[in-house]
Amino acid sequence: MVSLFFQPSLQYCPTLYPPPYGYFIRPCGNSLGDNCNIDCEIGFDIVGPSYRVCRPNGTWSGTDTICVRPSIECPMLRITSSGLTVQGCQNFAGGICSFQCSSGLILQGESKIYCRTDGTWSGGIPMCQRSSCPPPPPAPMYGSYANGINSCPQVIGSLCTYQCNPGYALTGSSQIQCTPDGQWSGSAPTCTPSVPSARLASCPPLYPPANGSISGSCGPSVSVDDTCRFACQSSFLLSGSSLLTCQSNGQWSSPPPRCIDSFCPPVNPSLSTSNIYATGQCNPGLPGHMCNFACPRGSQLLGSPQLLCQSDGTWNTAVPSCRKPNCFNLSAPLNGQLAGSCSPGVFGQSCDFFCNPGYSLVGSGKLTCEANGQWSSTPPTCVINGCSDLQVPLGGIFRSTATSGNCPGCPNTCSGQPGAICTLLCGRGFRLSSKNGGSTTMCNPATLRWEPEPATCIRERYVPSSSSALISLTSTSSKTSLTKASPSKVSS
Repeated sequence: MVSLFFQPSLQYCPTLYPPPYGYFIRPCGNSLGDNCNIDCEIGFDIVGPSYRVCRPNGTWSGTDTICVRPSIECPMLRITSSGLTVQGCQNFAGGICSFQCSSGLILQGESKIYCRTDGTWSGGIPMCQRSSCPPPPPAPMYGSYANGINSCPQVIGSLCTYQCNPGYALTGSSQIQCTPDGQWSGSAPTCTPSVPSARLASCPPLYPPANGSISGSCGPSVSVDDTCRFACQSSFLLSGSSLLTCQSNGQWSSPPPRCIDSFCPPVNPSLSTSNIYATGQCNPGLPGHMCNFACPRGSQLLGSPQLLCQSDGTWNTAVPSCRKPNCFNLSAPLNGQLAGSCSPGVFGQSCDFFCNPGYSLVGSGKLTCEANGQWSSTPPTCVINGCSDLQVPLGGIFRSTATSGNCPGCPNTCSGQPGAICTLLCGRGFRLSSKNGGSTTMCNPATLRWEPEPATCIRERYVPSSSSALISLTSTSSKTSLTKASPSKVSS
C-alpha cells in the first residue's frame, strides 16, 4: 500500500502594513492567496514591489516596499552601540532603518525608525545589551579547559574550569564565572612547569574554538611535530594562525586562534556619485547576504544592481551609481528650426520644432526625452505649404486666377497657392513651347505640383520693324494686357 504525505500549508501570513508615506490601493487581507497593491503618496518614489501575494508557506512574496523622497534628507545615523547593526538604512524621507543585535545581545529600543518629511527620524537609535558572556578567555599555555570548551557555556551565572597538563602547576583561580554584566569574573590562570623541562615529551591538547572546528593531531595525546588545523563556520573569520605545530619544548607554535564575527563594511548611498536606493543587508553586510540597489525613476544604474558580502568580509564588486540618461542629439529639419534641450536631450525636458514661413510641420512639434533615453516620438519634418512660385520666362507674362480671386506677383510671378491657375502669354519675337501644347497650368491641391508641366517662351527668329519696344505691358488693378506690333520675318 502506498501512502502519500502532503506538507500542510499555512492559512495566514503576518499582517502586512503599508510603508510610511505609502498606502494600499484596496483593502489588503492576510489569508492564503490574498494580494496587496501598494502605492506611494504624491512626490514619493516606490522602491521594491508594488504587488505582494500571501504564499502557502505563510510568507509574503517579494521584499519590503518603501516610499522615498530623495529631496528631503535626515542626518546620517552614528552607530555607537557595540554589536548593533543597521539593515537597509537610507536617510531620505520615507527611508527605513532596521536594527539588529549580534548573537548574545538584546535590543533595547525600537527595532525600526524612518526618516520623516521634516528631516527628523521617527525615533532614537536603540542600544544592545548583553544576554550572555563572550567566549571565555583562552586556555593557558600547557593547560586546557577541564572538560573542553563546551563545558564553559556563556550563559549568565555559568562556570568555566581550567586545568594544567601533567608536569605543570596551576597559578591563579581554576574557575571563572559569567557575571550579569556580560563579562567573565576574571582571566584564565597560568600553568608553570613543576618538573624539569627535559621531561616534557608532548604538547597540551587543543579544542575547537567557539563557532569553529579543528582537525589533525590536536589531542589528547600530542607528540612533537604534530600539527593541528583550525577552521571557522560561515560568517566567522579566523583570528590567528590556522595551523599550529607541537614544538620540542612542549609548546604549540602559536596561541590557539579564535573565530570572530565577519562583516562587510557598511554601504552608504552617499558614497555613490548620485542618489541611489540601497535595500537588503547593507549596513553592515553579512557574508552570504545581498545588498540591492535601485535608481529613482528617470535615472540609469551604472554597475551591478546587487552586491554579495563574501566570506572574507569584502563585497564582490564596487558600489554602483545612478545617472540621468541623455537622448541623442536632434537636428533642425530642412526648412525649419528647433529650440530647447535638443543636443543632447535631458530626461524630462523638451525640444520644440518650428518651420520657416511657407512651410508646415508634419509630426509632433514637441519631443520629450523619456526615462529610457529615447525621444517621445520621431522628429517632424517641414513641407512646403503649396507649389513653388513660377517665375515668368524671358519674353512672357503670367495671367493668374487664384482661389482667393487675386493674382499676387503677376505678371512676373505666378503664385503657388493650391488651386491657382496660371496662363503664360508670349510676346513678339517669342513663341509658346509646351509639352501638352497648352499655355495653362494649375497648382494641384492634392499633390502640390504644377499640372500639367508649365509652358515656356522660346525666342523666334524675328527682327523688330522699328526701335520701339516689342512688347507693351499695361497693368491695372483688375486686368493685365499684352499688345503686339506687326513683326517682320527675316528673309532667308
